[in-house]
Amino acid sequence: MDVHLRKFQEGHHQRRDAINALHFTYRGLQRLMPTMVRRSEGLLERVLMDQQRVDRAVDAVLVDAAVGHGHPPRSCVCQEAGSLLGELYHADRTPAPLQRNKLLVHALRNVRAFLVRTYTRLLEALPDEVHPALRATALELQQREADQHRELVGLGELLLQWDGTERRTA
Repeated sequence: MDVHLRKFQEGHHQRRDAINALHFTYRGLQRLMPTMVRRSEGLLERVLMDQQRVDRAVDAVLVDAAVGHGHPPRSCVCQEAGSLLGELYHADRTPAPLQRNKLLVHALRNVRAFLVRTYTRLLEALPDEVHPALRATALELQQREADQHRELVGLGELLLQWDGTERRTA
């Protein structure tokens, strides 16, 4: 009995930690994205606006699912997410526009990769028989996050090829 209780408690803590880290990261992105969008233009601006919209929707679904399954997100500080969000903040403040765009996409890709890994941690703590609806939601949200990461990988490749000689047309 003691082993089963300990295993249950450990799974509960792992789920709670992953949900808290995800929510912490999305809240951080929601604070940073409006400024990043304002400082961007063209394709990068459109990608950031779309990702900002998806982040809001994903976080709302995550919170609703977590609350519905007895794991409401709590305030926390996630060191890894905080560090990655700090890199994103500093990349956005890079003065040279072309360098800024490259650093911004790279830093945001790192945040997205962290989110995908954190969803994996959550899924590992959600066996099929425990909260199947929460597991299905987490799988769907992880896929959305992976799609955003892939979009940034493609954008990063475009930025690496672009030498900055083209000018924005009105």
